[in-house]
Amino acid sequence: MPSNACVALDENWCSQSEAARRLGNCGDPVAQQVLSRYLARYPEIPRRSQGRGAAMLVDFAALRLHRSQNIHVIEHSVAVARAEPAIDEAASLRMRERQAAAELREIELRRAREDFIPRAAVEAAVSVAKAALHEVLASSRAERAAAHAAVRDVRQAAILLDEQDQAIQAGYAAALAKAAGG
Repeated sequence: MPSNACVALDENWCSQSEAARRLGNCGDPVAQQVLSRYLARYPEIPRRSQGRGAAMLVDFAALRLHRSQNIHVIEHSVAVARAEPAIDEAASLRMRERQAAAELREIELRRAREDFIPRAAVEAAVSVAKAALHEVLASSRAERAAAHAAVRDVRQAAILLDEQDQAIQAGYAAALAKAAGG
C-alpha cells in the first residue's frame, strides 16, 4: 500500500509517530507530542500495549474517526487555516525589514570605507565626461573631414580612421583628467 494512504487495510494498528504521519497524509497535520496529549485526553480511543518498553499501538481508524468528529480539532484546523496567511504576511514583512536593515548597514559600511559614491556625484561625472567627449569631437571635426577628403584608397581611409580614433581617445582621456583635477 502506498505510504500516503490514509488507512491501510491490515495495518490499522500503528505507533503514535506512525499515526501522526498518517494523519498528516490525510490532511490532519499533527505533531507526535500533540497526538500523545490528545490520546491521553481521550482514553476511549483503542490502544494496545506490546509490553514493557515497546511502543503502544493505536487503532488508526478509530483515532481518525474521533479526530474528524471532535469539534476542538475541527475548530483548531479552521483557526490555523485562517491564521496562516497572516503568519506568512508577518513573516514576509519581518524578512523585508531585515533585508532593508542589512542594505542600510551595507551603505553605512561603504561610506565608512569611503567606497561609496553618491548618485549625484556619478551623474555629475557622467555629465562632465559627455561634455569632454563632445568638445574633443567638435574641435577635431574639420581636420578629420579634410583628411578624409584627401584619401581615395579604402585601406588608407581605414588607417586614417584608426589614427583619428586613437587621437580622439587620447584627447578624451586628457579632457577627463583635466576635469578630475589631474
